Amino acid sequence: MQKEKLERLRKELPDLVFEIFDQSFDVEYTHHSTAIEGNTLSLIQTKAIIEDGLSVGGKTLREIYEVVNHDHAFQFVKRQVRQGKKLDETITKELHALLMDRLLPQKNDWEMKVFF
Repeated sequence: MQKEKLERLRKELPDLVFEIFDQSFDVEYTHHSTAIEGNTLSLIQTKAIIEDGLSVGGKTLREIYEVVNHDHAFQFVKRQVRQGKKLDETITKELHALLMDRLLPQKNDWEMKVFF
């Protein structure tokens, strides 16, 4: 029943409505996911980074890269789902690489290491 309502709405509402919803969801999802891990960027700062490509003052590069990487990784996951791909080791490693880009000394470092 809910799926039928959604399909009806998709036909009745302009595509722009869904594009705006998707953008808003992506920003909020990235903000909350990185905040859970200790990132201190606000929702507005996260939006500026993702949608406008702006940097924000007073924050570390690590926090900015965490947001950028999370957004890239989420977009990657959405593409994989749209293409009907199943989660496998290759996709998992690519996802890890996207999340850790510019955060680890080696981009494709799969093993868990402690860096001092």
